[in-house]
Amino acid sequence: MSTLTPAQIGTYAAGAGFSGAGLRNAIAVALAESGGRTDAVGTNSDRWHSRDRGLWQINDHWHPEVSDAAAFDPGRAAAAAYRISGGGRDWSPWSTWKNGTAQAQFGRAQLAANQSAGSSSNAQQAGWFPVIPGTPDVNGLLGLGDLLGLGGITNPLEVGKEVLVMAVKTGAWLADPHNWQRVAMVAGGTVGILLALEMIGRSGAAGSTAQSVSAIPVKAARSVVQAGAAIASDGATMAAGAAAKAAPKA
Repeated sequence: MSTLTPAQIGTYAAGAGFSGAGLRNAIAVALAESGGRTDAVGTNSDRWHSRDRGLWQINDHWHPEVSDAAAFDPGRAAAAAYRISGGGRDWSPWSTWKNGTAQAQFGRAQLAANQSAGSSSNAQQAGWFPVIPGTPDVNGLLGLGDLLGLGGITNPLEVGKEVLVMAVKTGAWLADPHNWQRVAMVAGGTVGILLALEMIGRSGAAGSTAQSVSAIPVKAARSVVQAGAAIASDGATMAAGAAAKAAPKA
């Protein structure tokens, strides 16, 4: 006789696809139905003398598609329970759910579900890529999400998706002439102010010198704005050309 702990039941249930409240309910039903015994058998007094088998006590009359071998195997029984319960949404076929016995196991089941979900998540993150002897462990790169400031994303596919989104946004920003004009205005104003301060410091006088100096920021800003607009125009032309090349031919 093999008796599983709630956490072990949760591992099999999570592997079959149960998650969230469905995972907790699956563990609770198994505890109420079989007490965690993988070889549990209950014979009914109906006219078929049907038997309830395994962790989830799957009935052999109502579910003849589930063989004894499957019903007594924790992983296959979990898969059958997942299908029969509609992915963990409908537990009405189980008498322990209808009479409340399963719900009485919610406390133990929730603790086990938390452990099972954490173990499943860690195993997923640790095993994205196989480790081949003599080659670098690619799984060591799973901290890339943290490195790029992506909120601790560990799935390499998600990291790639976020990097692509960032690249597209950056390209869109660079292709907008208004952004270049803003940069040019800020840069031009800063350069003009610095030049004005330098000339005032050298002259040490006001009057005509100060009057000529006041025009410097305006001229500098105008020059930088023009340069920025030219760059933006070239960038837009290049982007349009690339898009035309990438367009599918009819």
